[in-house]
Amino acid sequence: MAEGQRRGRSWPKAARLWASAGPGPRPLTTGRRRMLAAAAAAVLILAAGSAAVLAGRGPALSARDRNWQQDVTYLARELPPAHAGGLTSVSRTAWLAAALRLQRQVPQLTNGQVIVGMARMVAMLRDDETQLILPPSPVYPFAARWIANGVYLIGVPAADPWLLGARLVAVDGHPIREVLAQLNAEIDYQDPGVARGWDVDWGSASPGSPGYLNNANLLHWLGVTRSAATAEFTVRTAQGSPRTIRLTAAGGRVPGMAYVPSPLYLHHAAEPYWLQILGRQQVVYLKYNQCLTGDGFQQLAARALAVLRAHPAYRLIVDLRDNLGGDNQPFLALVNGIWADPAIDQRGRIFGLINDFTGSSAALDSYTLHQTTNALLIGQQAADPIDEFGNSRILRLPYYGVLIEVTTAVINPALARFGIPDIVVAPTLHDWLAGQDPVLAEALAYGQTRGP
Repeated sequence: MAEGQRRGRSWPKAARLWASAGPGPRPLTTGRRRMLAAAAAAVLILAAGSAAVLAGRGPALSARDRNWQQDVTYLARELPPAHAGGLTSVSRTAWLAAALRLQRQVPQLTNGQVIVGMARMVAMLRDDETQLILPPSPVYPFAARWIANGVYLIGVPAADPWLLGARLVAVDGHPIREVLAQLNAEIDYQDPGVARGWDVDWGSASPGSPGYLNNANLLHWLGVTRSAATAEFTVRTAQGSPRTIRLTAAGGRVPGMAYVPSPLYLHHAAEPYWLQILGRQQVVYLKYNQCLTGDGFQQLAARALAVLRAHPAYRLIVDLRDNLGGDNQPFLALVNGIWADPAIDQRGRIFGLINDFTGSSAALDSYTLHQTTNALLIGQQAADPIDEFGNSRILRLPYYGVLIEVTTAVINPALARFGIPDIVVAPTLHDWLAGQDPVLAEALAYGQTRGP
């Protein structure tokens, strides 16, 4: 791109990205008619088999078993029409076969194992935003991040500070590679980055929404751990020594935690968005943690743009790291404000920071910023670069109240890739242990070390 060229100048609204036309229906050849007839026959056979299971043929079923089977039936019937992509690439025959198989297994499964089975069914759609919402669970007291190709502990029990920076290598004797393979095969995702985020609960430890690796119930349901109360975790410490520690799962607030030092972008993590003027660096730093509906972010964006107009030498850094998405409309106020002012929309004056925990509509926001303005993106590829589906609703199963989050719109039919940085920078383990932020440092140094 030539210097000063204005991307998307004729099109300031991100919504225009999504106009597309799909292929029309194919004519029904004789071969296709035969295939469809065979598929229909298979569906009828499976439906009859399902009815037989639910009718309780064979050994009498308990009320518990019948209710779980009814929930599976409800899931199999109601999820496809509710989902924006229907069954996506899954054949109806395969879908009904999976439901029938789970129904038949119910009497031999625990409640948790049935939940995992339904999660496995939902995962067949390969839509990382359509998912079974796992119930709250006791959690093992650690917070972790993916750093390079390993899982490292960044928050640990205060009584065991030696665990900080340790790499997780096994759970109850199972090598971490095998544990992750089982977790990610059972509860699948379209984008591997999203699975990596859920592996470690996006860097936190919360019983309300536990990640896979510290979810005491899930690990036990899958047979990874022998107990849902305690488990042994083997690590390689930051000094390189192998150690094994037994941790007890916490059912309420996780008490007494020690964390690595927090870089600036992790300050005020409970706030949906905040702004700080870095006067010495002549920077307006706008941190966007949550994409919330309402005008709060628009007001903050207007304040940031006003500072840039009053101080022509100041730059804007919009930090979308660890933002898991929500409503993409508020961000358009900032993008359109930048786009409308050529004095602000200059290469080297606007930066977006992203990382492997930037997801969903936040990844779309980074793409909109990059495509509509002359902003540079710095950091790591977003967790959800494809983000095909969006606009969720909740489907509640009738008997046991299991919740399924279901996407109801196709927002990226062309499968464009969002959140791809212009300049790739990834924090190392040393950066995490020291509380350093090389991504922000790169943005602050841009123009001084490499020139606009």
